[in-house]
Amino acid sequence: MEAIEPFVSRHVWGMIQLQLATGMRPQEARLVRRCDIDQSDAGSWEYIPASHKMEHKNRHRKIFIGPNGQAVLRQFLKIDTKAYVFSPLDAERERRERQQEQRLSPMTPSQAARMRLAAPKRTPGTMYTKDSYNRAITRACEIAFEMPSELRSISPKLPERKRVQLKQRARAWRQEFCWCPLQLRHTAGTELRKTGDLTLACRSLQTRSIRLCCGQ
Repeated sequence: MEAIEPFVSRHVWGMIQLQLATGMRPQEARLVRRCDIDQSDAGSWEYIPASHKMEHKNRHRKIFIGPNGQAVLRQFLKIDTKAYVFSPLDAERERRERQQEQRLSPMTPSQAARMRLAAPKRTPGTMYTKDSYNRAITRACEIAFEMPSELRSISPKLPERKRVQLKQRARAWRQEFCWCPLQLRHTAGTELRKTGDLTLACRSLQTRSIRLCCGQ
């Protein structure tokens, strides 16, 4: 997991660390807002997601955030309490600022005067989606574990048979080297199981599944 840190944004890495610290689901990490967190108890914050997996069954969901999770969130909490804590828009802004700071040559007058597109085809959103979160981790795994270039970018100009073969190899490679955000919840449950009993792990993750707490 730590191998991908240099290849993801600060916001994606924050979601990863928050999941590991609390065992929350990927959706709950993506949708966290300051207004959904009760910070009155410094020892353990209470996070009530606006939306969660089991809400259609009228189940309540409360996630307790201890010191480790609080340390992660404090880096991202905003004045606007209804804004999403982890934002692709903010991540892109930070990336551009970092690029400018690392620029070796001064910006030319023509570059400074160049106007950006009024309505670009693709713009970062204010929150991460299931696909964008998964994709960020997958791409980072591809870089960190050196996925062969012919598998990362398969040319549409290749013969159909060759493209099918490469896609199969790429799928097999990703199954071996890539991981998804849901596995972080399983990892958190497994680590909690090592330090406490099985009942404690299940209650902390608010799941009735013993298999999850065993990391299966």
